[in-house]
Amino acid sequence: MLITLSGHNIIRSFQLIAETIPADLFRKDWILVIIMVPLILYLVIAVTEKQVFTILTRIVLSNRYASAQFRSKGAGRKISGIMLGIISLINIATFSYFTEITFNVFFFGFSDFFLWLFNLGVISFFILFRYIVSVITGGVTNSRETFNEYYYNISRFYMFLSVILLFINFLIPYLVIIPDIFLIGFTVVLAAILLILRILRLANIFLKRSFSLLNMILYLCTLEFIPMLITIKFLSGAL
Repeated sequence: MLITLSGHNIIRSFQLIAETIPADLFRKDWILVIIMVPLILYLVIAVTEKQVFTILTRIVLSNRYASAQFRSKGAGRKISGIMLGIISLINIATFSYFTEITFNVFFFGFSDFFLWLFNLGVISFFILFRYIVSVITGGVTNSRETFNEYYYNISRFYMFLSVILLFINFLIPYLVIIPDIFLIGFTVVLAAILLILRILRLANIFLKRSFSLLNMILYLCTLEFIPMLITIKFLSGAL
């Protein structure tokens, strides 16, 4: 009986916190569109490609499986990969928008759709920049295969997170029983864990290809830590 009452009190507390947030803050027509488009695209992929999320999960969790999928060019056809890439960009931009609104952050005075569009542009630029750096570095060091495998893994980590964001981005506007801050916090923790796994994956790829420790540290700083520090510096100036 005590457990039941405690559970009821916790749920009621969630409801009281949620009631402090305007009910229609995220319930706008254009937000519904950017939430539904990725869902529809993913349903199309799920119909044509079996066990997409299962494959992505195994790639994220298993170095050996990821390496085998890279060599077999697995984890979906090219058109499915493009669609998953589009889903990733939209979902990450949408989650960023929800986070910015929740914490009252408006970059360069943008709001509503223009803030979301700004997020989409910035995220697309950073992903494209990382790809260009990987290609150039692979060409200069004569290690194209290594950096192709690295970028393959990066893209799959983004795709894995974006599939989870399909549900998180839908729950934030429409699930009032759980405060947005909890859903955002859960996603941030998950993203941090994926980032750690991604760095370990990069180290594993370089060690497997017999790169020196010095080169591995250099590539880690160039491809992971410097972009992370730039992002943190940019965000700290806006908060």
